[in-house]
Parts: sequence; structure tokens; C-alpha cells
Amino acid sequence: MYRETVLEVVGDKPQKVEWPGYGFFIEIPEGAVPRGVTVSVGVKVILAGQFKFPENRQLISAIYWVSSSIEFIKEVSVNIQHCAVVRSEDQCSQFKFIIAKCSQSQLPYKFREREGLFSSHTQYGAIKLKQFSLLGETAPEGTDTLCTAFMFYKQQAPSPLTVDFHFVVVRDLEPNLQVYSIMSLSFMNYD
Repeated sequence: MYRETVLEVVGDKPQKVEWPGYGFFIEIPEGAVPRGVTVSVGVKVILAGQFKFPENRQLISAIYWVSSSIEFIKEVSVNIQHCAVVRSEDQCSQFKFIIAKCSQSQLPYKFREREGLFSSHTQYGAIKLKQFSLLGETAPEGTDTLCTAFMFYKQQAPSPLTVDFHFVVVRDLEPNLQVYSIMSLSFMNYD
């Protein structure tokens, strides 16, 4: 399942462009875009697919497929939400960004690790890039993650009272919350 949007970067001034509710934003420094040019940044958030991650690593974010209408002149900061439980600044050095080429001809998409910037003060990691591709974040296997639970229910009969219940536990990431909010509406409308 995925969702997508197009973010607009206008002109050469510094700016922050966010995809609200999907755990993704980019920070553009002054001079990263030619004066008078608007750059379209396409972003798809992907919650499942044919992916091969580095050994002994677990995914702690959604996967984002990011592309832009032109290459930026300077690196921009791509910020992605993660769900790892961060207990110390030292632990942050264990987190990595993962990147796979969108143009890869055979599946699964194979990701390689890159250093990024992580902090115990935020649930976002940042990486500086000029060009984009498939992006995500990983941590060592066994890293604790934040989760959230959903309960869906629908009354089937008033007497005797019959109710269908479904419980779902997911990683606590904004894209997951968006998808399960949509699913709750679908569940309530099923017959």
C-alpha cells in the first residue's frame, strides 16, 4: 500500500517543505535551486514491497520513493520519521539510512547503508542528498520500536448483541496511522 504527493520548491531561498501526516520533510538551503525555478519533488510512501535490507538490520521507518524534476545544485536535508526507541545519544550512531536505486531492473530492491544524522531529541533522522531514490532507515536487529494499536469493531446484531472486533498493532509511524485511519472507515462501512 502506498500514498503519494508532489511537493513544490520555489526559488533559491532557504525553505522547509513538509508532507504533513506522512513523516517526511525536506530542508532546502539558499542557492540549492536556480533563481526563478520551481522544482517538483514527487514522494511516495511505501509500507510493503519486495525489499532486501542489509543483514542484521531491521527497518524502523516507512520506505519513501523520492524523485525531483531537476537535480538540486546543493545538497538538501531529507528528514524521515522513525519509530526506534532512543535511549541515548550514543545509540544514535547505530542507526543508518538505506538507499536503493529506483532504476534497479530486478527485484527485490537491494538497499545499501549510508550515514545520516540521528538524535535522541527527535523521532526523525536526516540525510543530505542532491539526487533521490528509495530511502528508509534501519537499526540493529532487536532494537526496541514504538508501536500503536487500533481496535476496529462493528455491531452485527442488536439482540443478542453480536460485535465483530479486529485488533491491529503497527509501528508508530505517521504513514501507518494514515493508512489505518482509512481502513477504520472501510471497516465501519463493510457489510
